[in-house]
Parts: sequence; C-alpha cells; structure tokens
Amino acid sequence: MTNKIVEILRKIVKPACLIYAVAASFSVANFPAVKFAHFLGISQDGATLFRGFIFFIAVIILFYFAFKNFRSLKSYLSWNIFFRSAIIFLVLSALVSTLHVIFMGEVYANISISPFGQDTGFFYRRILEPALAYFLQFKGQVLYTIFHFLITYSCIYMIVLWLERKLEVKFKIWQLVSMMTAGMIIFQFQAPGYAEQVILLLCLLSIFIPMDKYGRISLIAMMFLTHESAALFLGLIFSWFYFPKEERKLYLLLVVSNYFLWWANYDFNFVNLFLGHLTLGNDNAIGIFFKNIKLAVLSVFFAYKFLWLFVLSGIYYCLKNKNYNIFWQIAAMVFIPLVLVLVPDTSRVVGWGSIGVFLAIAYSAKYLRSWIFNLILVMNLLLPSVAVGISTAGAVSYPGLYGLAIDLFKVLVKNYLM
Repeated sequence: MTNKIVEILRKIVKPACLIYAVAASFSVANFPAVKFAHFLGISQDGATLFRGFIFFIAVIILFYFAFKNFRSLKSYLSWNIFFRSAIIFLVLSALVSTLHVIFMGEVYANISISPFGQDTGFFYRRILEPALAYFLQFKGQVLYTIFHFLITYSCIYMIVLWLERKLEVKFKIWQLVSMMTAGMIIFQFQAPGYAEQVILLLCLLSIFIPMDKYGRISLIAMMFLTHESAALFLGLIFSWFYFPKEERKLYLLLVVSNYFLWWANYDFNFVNLFLGHLTLGNDNAIGIFFKNIKLAVLSVFFAYKFLWLFVLSGIYYCLKNKNYNIFWQIAAMVFIPLVLVLVPDTSRVVGWGSIGVFLAIAYSAKYLRSWIFNLILVMNLLLPSVAVGISTAGAVSYPGLYGLAIDLFKVLVKNYLM
C-alpha cells in the first residue's frame, strides 16, 4: 500500500514541479515587476523579490531534471582534451582579443547586477545567463566577462569531446582552431557577453548526459530562457533530430507557451510585438536588407568563411552514400537559420548553425583527400574573421592578430596598390 502511494505521489509531483518551473520561469522572463505587483497587489520592491525567488526555485528544478545524471559525464573527462581545449581557447583569444563585454553583451552584464527588478525589454527575456551570473555572484562588467569565457571554454571542450567520442574523428589542434575561427565560437571572442552560446553548451551536454522526458523538456525550456530566437533555430532543430519523436508535441507546446506569454505582455497587440524588433532607427530590417543585398551575401559568407566548402562536400557525400539522416541534420541546422539574414548582425545569427557545420566537417573528413581537407582549413585559418551585418558600413574587425592583419593589409593597399 505504501509503495503504491509513493508511486502515485511521484506521478503527481514530478509533472507538477515541471509545470511550475516552466510557468514560473517563463512568466518572470515575459512580465515585468510592475505587472507582478499589480496582479498580486504588492509593492514593486516586493514583486522584484517575489520574481527572484520563484525564478530561483524554477531554475533549480529545471537543472535538476536536466542534469540529475551529471555524474555520468565523469567517464568523458579527459586531461588531454582539457589542455588541448585550453590551447585552442588561448590561440583564439590571441586571434581576436576583445577581453570585455561589448554591445548587447554589456547590456546582459548590466542586467546581471539586478536581474529581477528591470522591465522586460528586448534583452531581458534572455534572462538565464544574467540570472545565473547573479546567483553565482559573477555580477557586473568584469565578473560577467569571466563567466562568459568560462562558458566559452566549456563549449570548446564539449565540441572536441563530441567530435572525438561521438563522431569518432580526431583533429589536430591547428585544425580545431581553424574550425572555430568561424561560427558561434569565434563570435564569443569578438563580442563577449552574448547569451546564445549557452544553448550550444546545453545541446552538447545533452549528447553525453542521459535524460528522461522531464530532463529534455527542462533543457528546451532553459534554451528559451536563454535566447528565444536561437532556441528556435538551434535548440528546437537539434531536439528534432536527437530527441524522441513522440515528445515533439511537448517541445512545440513550450514554443507556443513562451511566445503566448511574450504576446500577452504586449497586451495581445500583434503589430507592436513584431514591429518593435524590426524597426531600426527610421527604417526597418526588411528595408535595410533590400538596400544592402550584397552586404547580406558577404555576411553569410563570413559566418563560416571557407567552412562552407565542408558543408557542400558533407551534403554531397551524404547524398552519394544515401545517408539521408546526416544529410537532413546538416541541411536543417545550417540552412534554416539563413532566414535570419534580415537581422542586422547577420553573420552572428547565421553562425547559429555551427553544430551542423561541425557535423559536415566530421563527415567530410572521412572522404576528402587529406591535402584538400587541410588546404581548406589553412585558407580558413588565414582569412581573418570579421562580423558583418546588413545595417553596418561593412565588415567589422576586432583587436588581435586578425585585426592587425587587416590593418596591415589596408596600409599595403593604400601605399602600394592605390
């Protein structure tokens, strides 16, 4: 009798905790303290404390469900990968040496100082990383930058681990550095503080840590708390291929729930919801795109530089070998984010398909001749990484060896070729 009661309680408590965690965290992300205060009939300061408390409990529940089997990762700990990842990190930081949060990253760093008392603006909905920094006391510009780079290093480690232990291909350090000078990783050195790398880390962790239904739902929920658009174009696509098919409706329900609450915060005004994100000064993203189509093409190229050749070769060999499963993974992960070419910082968001690119590289490595494979990586390493967006004047370079190479090239062109 006692065992039956315990079993019944488990069936009730687990879903109830998950529903609370999703509802509470999504509500905090989408509704400001003033609306909490009005709804609960309390002061705004009280609402701020209440939001922080319920979010803290919700995050603990989500992390528990997702990573309760975290100990299983011990079998994948490797000093060899640890030190190689550290070397890759240091080389990348020398190539691009922006050592402090900038642009949107600076906004996230400011949010980390007091995350639950602010209005739910465009950046605030991406609350997970600033909130974690707040809970772990990595608050403010300097400590948030350190927190950011700890996550970046973790991503590098997990990428190397995934390539070697799951995809069963081992690359030299210089090859791995070349691969990471394009896509999501290099952008973390160009503009520290942006949140979407957390989604990349969550995806990679889910490959190695066993999860049940509750864990996978919690993982997707945390992705939407990290960055709603990146969760759609990276997290949801990833889960479509790597999680059980029968749970897809649950993932879609999370999407609907998050965007419904987002819409509700705009008082169900559909026009205001989207115009606020498309407006840039006196113009809009669509208008800017059509004025700068050539720049948009350039931004797509610089998202992955010469790694696009591996994407094409990976697709070719997948079709040749009738490996349609890998083909669809590469195609979906790499090309679906291209719809975000309208976004001002284009090369950044196109780079969200990095998992698909690494998959294409790993698959191509098995079929391309070694000299061709290495030649592509050499060209990719030598071509400086820059950020290109359709609303900017062109490619933006950053401090470091790549920036120095670009400056020297400009001097040579001006003095000897003009």
